[in-house]
Amino acid sequence: MTFVFDDGGGETYYFDAEQKLVPNQGRAERRVAKWNIKPGMKPIKWRISDRVTKLMADPRYAGVDIYDAIKKGLENWNAVFGFKVLEASLAPAGSSFADDDFNYLIIDPDPSQHRRDSRRQRVL
Repeated sequence: MTFVFDDGGGETYYFDAEQKLVPNQGRAERRVAKWNIKPGMKPIKWRISDRVTKLMADPRYAGVDIYDAIKKGLENWNAVFGFKVLEASLAPAGSSFADDDFNYLIIDPDPSQHRRDSRRQRVL
């Protein structure tokens, strides 16, 4: 996929994919995901799972501000756009990633349930 900033007629922000032939139809199609992103827009809010507090209490991560690292990882995309597009905050207690009205970054502090690739001995 390609991230396109300008199509020559003004600023546009979208991802596009290479054209693909549509079987048995004699045509090609390209899938595009366009965002309604523009200067002055209301920022897209991201909630960071409150489970991050469990990770921050883990002695293995002493001295590491995991929450701030995640927040910066999300919000540093604003530099790519040149204006504020994303805003991250800690999710309120009791909120859920299943709430359709919010973008939610899930934290899974228990790696014991992750799938393993037995051939390469790595977590998927």
